[in-house]
Amino acid sequence: GVIHTSLDGTSWDDGRRSVTSTLRKVIFANGQFVAVGDNGAIVTSSDGCSWTNHSPGTASALYSVAYGNGKFVACGAGGLLMISANGSDWLPGNAGNNDLNWITFGNGLFVLPNPNQTLALQVSCDAQTWTTVSLPNPFPSIYWPLSVFQAEFGNGVFVAAVQDEVYDQDGHSWEPCDHFYQSADGTNWVQGVLNGAGPSNYWLHRFLTFSDGLFYEFTTGNSAGVSVNAISSTFDGTASSYIVAPGDTTSATYLSYGNGSFVMSGVSGTVWTSPDAANWTPSYSGLRAGIYQILRGGSNFIELAGSQPVLVSPDGMSFSAVPNSPTGVLSAVAFDGTNYVAVGFSTYAVVGHFDYTGEVYTSTNTTDWIRRTSNATQPLGAICRGPTRWV
Repeated sequence: GVIHTSLDGTSWDDGRRSVTSTLRKVIFANGQFVAVGDNGAIVTSSDGCSWTNHSPGTASALYSVAYGNGKFVACGAGGLLMISANGSDWLPGNAGNNDLNWITFGNGLFVLPNPNQTLALQVSCDAQTWTTVSLPNPFPSIYWPLSVFQAEFGNGVFVAAVQDEVYDQDGHSWEPCDHFYQSADGTNWVQGVLNGAGPSNYWLHRFLTFSDGLFYEFTTGNSAGVSVNAISSTFDGTASSYIVAPGDTTSATYLSYGNGSFVMSGVSGTVWTSPDAANWTPSYSGLRAGIYQILRGGSNFIELAGSQPVLVSPDGMSFSAVPNSPTGVLSAVAFDGTNYVAVGFSTYAVVGHFDYTGEVYTSTNTTDWIRRTSNATQPLGAICRGPTRWV
């Protein structure tokens, strides 16, 4: 139920709100913010700060929400739809029996995925009656389409990202890749360009978004193809048509633009801002990650949160990150009255997979850490001090 707000995209509040369910999507439409999430959560706000809970009459998860033709439409698990004219009073609907992970609106039509059919979508003008539309497959002997990942609307057109399994003429499988389709009306679709320059370097879809006049298709390779319409300019694998995000943005789930800044958000409350979608700055320094352990030792509390920096606090209320914290993932720490000992692991790449090194760090003050020789070839998960030795 965390909802962070900011006036400038740089300074964010701590996000504590009245709702406790995980929230999946927020939009601003018809003069208000509407957010939806797990357990049928629907909350609205006029200013982004004070939120009102609504009871739509369902406990099912809601994954996304869109607004058009005077209606808010939320979609979720098991084909569930919730429909509202004002954001407060909601009525149920449905569009099949499978989970609906996204919804978009444009040119008078709502567009949903159609999990029952390959290369197909569902469209409706009233969110009550849904029609299946198919996307063309001009190369059935070479490309085997697997699924439509997502569709978005912008610049007067819909763009859909589609995963294909690419085969050569002899039937040998290549890597999965992305194709793009475009439609002006949501019903008639044409195939666009390929996300990448060749089948040896494809990355899988993470999210598709429309920001500042361009479609951005973010992939697992921490890069994004950029196009005005998925037909030209170009998703073609050239440097000019791609942006590269920092390595720590692997948790990013969405990108938006406003007031001269791109804002990329991710899990654990992380946010990055950029004036040009090329140079990114982490802008939320608070911690919203899983806490592995908290310990009182000496004059400080010490907190471990996996790969996050070590955090310390004199009172347990306000924690600050330790500069030059140990690298890797720390999972446990102990204190014997003089020394802190923290353990965890780091990874390194070898051909075809990753291997682990167990890590041990020591400190006398929680801020200065020394890496020790662990002689461990597997992750270390616990540490304690007995009468004569550490184990």
